[in-house]
Amino acid sequence: MRLNFTRRESEDNGTTVKVRAFPSPNVSSGMSISRSLRARSTASSSTTDGDEFSGLPETAVDSEDEEDDEESCPSHDSFQELRDNVRECLEKEPSERNADDISVLMDFMHQMPALASLPLSIKRQLCLKMVFAIVPMQEQ
Repeated sequence: MRLNFTRRESEDNGTTVKVRAFPSPNVSSGMSISRSLRARSTASSSTTDGDEFSGLPETAVDSEDEEDDEESCPSHDSFQELRDNVRECLEKEPSERNADDISVLMDFMHQMPALASLPLSIKRQLCLKMVFAIVPMQEQ
């Protein structure tokens, strides 16, 4: 689906944004959907000249509480620990893995965007079969 946005401003009606949705070329339907939105700017005219963000409320971007940021972002040590745990699990024979090992591998797989679309049952089967291997680089 392709979207087309058209913006028009007038003194008496505020800003009108028209959104048109066109189906993908491989869709045989010849329909297009159109919707208009109107909004009045709350900013004064002196601040709206050339300002695309006029009328939007200002919010804080950075938190002043550094401790919350440190707790929410994984540290290098926790990443290293996860990596070590994953390697330890993968170095075990698949038949020797317990539920904790599978849980560690599942947590690791949740971080991989390439595997995000796989169903949980498939991810679990991968965790049951995966092994750790070092592949030597080919000489050129």
